[in-house]
Amino acid sequence: IIFSHLAPLVSCLPVEWAGNRACGFAHKIGAAFGCASEVAGGCRVGLLEGGAASCAPTMNKENVAKDITSAAHLEEELQLSWKEGGLVVCDVYSGLWGPCWAVVPTFRRLLLEADESLKLKFLTVDANAVVNELDGKAEAPRRDFKRPANVEAIRQTLPEFWGPILREFAFRSKPLFLFWKDGKLAEQVEGVNTPSVCAVLKGLSTVKTPASDYLTNTGLLELWGAHFDPLDSEVRWADFQGALAAACKLTVPLTDGELSALRKALNVGKDNAVTAAELQNWVGPQTLLQAFTALLPNYEDRAIQVRIEQEALAGQSSERRKPPQDSAQDPAADSSPEAPAEFGQHVVEAEEELTL
Repeated sequence: IIFSHLAPLVSCLPVEWAGNRACGFAHKIGAAFGCASEVAGGCRVGLLEGGAASCAPTMNKENVAKDITSAAHLEEELQLSWKEGGLVVCDVYSGLWGPCWAVVPTFRRLLLEADESLKLKFLTVDANAVVNELDGKAEAPRRDFKRPANVEAIRQTLPEFWGPILREFAFRSKPLFLFWKDGKLAEQVEGVNTPSVCAVLKGLSTVKTPASDYLTNTGLLELWGAHFDPLDSEVRWADFQGALAAACKLTVPLTDGELSALRKALNVGKDNAVTAAELQNWVGPQTLLQAFTALLPNYEDRAIQVRIEQEALAGQSSERRKPPQDSAQDPAADSSPEAPAEFGQHVVEAEEELTL
């Protein structure tokens, strides 16, 4: 068991470290114990620039993972997948360290098990090479494809979107796995976390049933299309609460008791998911507001009372902020017309003294 884990780890050594000794050690582990043979037992030894030895597995199965060293090539692959409605997994690695080949057996197994309709692709992306091309430090290859006219639909396949992500990981030893579904970045996993990679792939590859297969109420269909993905037949509980508040124009939050009654009506379990089927069963031919009022008849009275209390508090606060007024003070006492009269009296007195 220990050696079955050591083989993939040795194969993940950076190319500067993976000399003949490391490669030979990985090869012996793969040959002697029969574990991860496609990783440890399939090493090829070569010399990198400067005489450093490299150790990387040869992939016997074609198209398990396509190596990407160009920004133009990455954009092309993402847009082809968008056009096909496929799923792309990118193993983003630093050119100083090399891709983590420990996940290759997992990629191969997932690729063999995946339905062809999923259009699943695995790419290993050299972040350093791609970033150098984007920064003009390397010559870009000639483009043999044209971008689709609908730029908004492919925005997340463009270098302006994923370039900053690759720059962040260009000099890190820890790999990054990016998952594109239908041309959009759906998930990302940092580090060699095979269970997480498999879990994300499982979630993204699950065949979705559109909500329209369950919703026969026209109002519910419009609600679902306005707030959720029509291709999804279940949504998160928190998201549904937001849609419900907007549709029924709820003015005060629901109490714990009201939330509990609503969860029970929608049959929401520990997964905190609201399904289109349960929503249709609860509402039936009514409107959502009618079903809500029937379930929680006291909500409106409570909301009115809460609003009255809030307005009363707001009024008291406004009264306290008003400045006090002194009714005894004559506002005209300090008016400017009095000043000239007082000044004139002084002038008369001065003239009388001069006469005397």
